[in-house]
Amino acid sequence: MTTVLDIPAHEHAVIRVFALDLSPEEAARWSEADGDGPHPLAEALGAEPFDPRFAEIVRLSDIAEMGLPDYLAEGYDVPREELDPFAERLRGLSSHVAVVMSSAFADAAQEVTVRAPLRLVATFQEAGAETPLSGVSAESARGQAPADGTPGPPDDAAAGGRRGVVLTLIALAVLVLLAVAALAGAPR
Repeated sequence: MTTVLDIPAHEHAVIRVFALDLSPEEAARWSEADGDGPHPLAEALGAEPFDPRFAEIVRLSDIAEMGLPDYLAEGYDVPREELDPFAERLRGLSSHVAVVMSSAFADAAQEVTVRAPLRLVATFQEAGAETPLSGVSAESARGQAPADGTPGPPDDAAAGGRRGVVLTLIALAVLVLLAVAALAGAPR
């Protein structure tokens, strides 16, 4: 069965997780794909345009200690409350997964057809994002993504902006602590 996903123009903050049903050798070829010709992930989705810099092939054995739910929460800013209903399914995956961010579709509206060796596992919205999830139009995708329009996965720019704010706050806190330490050590 195939799953058809409608990707709206300028979609942001959506993270899609696909099981990658390939041998470890073939999955490694996907993750090492260079700029020569179409990316295998783009071909499996029928996505054009597609920017592979915003997609990742994850070998699950590399993150076994952390686990895929924690990896998505920490690496992609997916809220825990979104991950919880999918946690068992995510932990049950083996070998490799493809994690595809909205930016991979280069702001272009497109209809992509998920074909083997890909299987859509879940769709998430980045923490703090207000964009509703794109529609899933295939019967085979029922129950794969929230149908109630609840927010999904993280947007690349938003995550970067939050990281910048956090780093600025940390720097300010360090400066305040240094100033207090200097005042406490000053002779009276």
